[in-house]
Amino acid sequence: MLEVTRQHGVPVFEDDCYIDLRFEGEDVASFHSLDDTGQVIYVGSFSKTIAPGMRMGYLVAPPEVTSRAWAFKMGGAVNHFAALTIAEYMNHGDLEGHVREQNDTLRAKRDAMLASLGENFGDAAAWTKPEGGLYVWLTLPEGTDLEAVQEQAFQEGVGYYSGVLFSPEGRGHNSARLCFGYPTPEENYEGVAELARILERHGVIK
Repeated sequence: MLEVTRQHGVPVFEDDCYIDLRFEGEDVASFHSLDDTGQVIYVGSFSKTIAPGMRMGYLVAPPEVTSRAWAFKMGGAVNHFAALTIAEYMNHGDLEGHVREQNDTLRAKRDAMLASLGENFGDAAAWTKPEGGLYVWLTLPEGTDLEAVQEQAFQEGVGYYSGVLFSPEGRGHNSARLCFGYPTPEENYEGVAELARILERHGVIK
């Protein structure tokens, strides 16, 4: 992709906020790390690595890009306290150790969700086994509609996003994105079990 975009003079904007959330498999190289021409504009976020409340991102790009971006950030919207806290932590804290510990926690949360999917959905569905990040992608057979019961499931205490939201063509009614990042392993396990019960009650699965 880098070669094709380079040939056509098209910059690449890489939003890579989940790259450090990897708890299995080989590390995945970013486009930015493979770029030697300055065509990749790279952004990340500390909210996924240090703490969810640290709503602070960063930009890595050539000077001609950062100088123009800086012109848009001259107002008072920047959270200076968060920026100074992050700088202090990166200078004197153990960021790598923190990320390793966080990834161990995320692995346990993912495993609980996968175990519950296996026990409560079995052959009635398929799902991904992510090696990083915060999400599992659930797919039911064609013809089922997870979007139709999304609001009802939320009212009953189980939240997910229908696959339709991730399709430019409006497809994916039979798919859903499940997040295991915030709940505990026990909550992930029970949440999936409750989702299966909700879908059974509404006739989505049998």
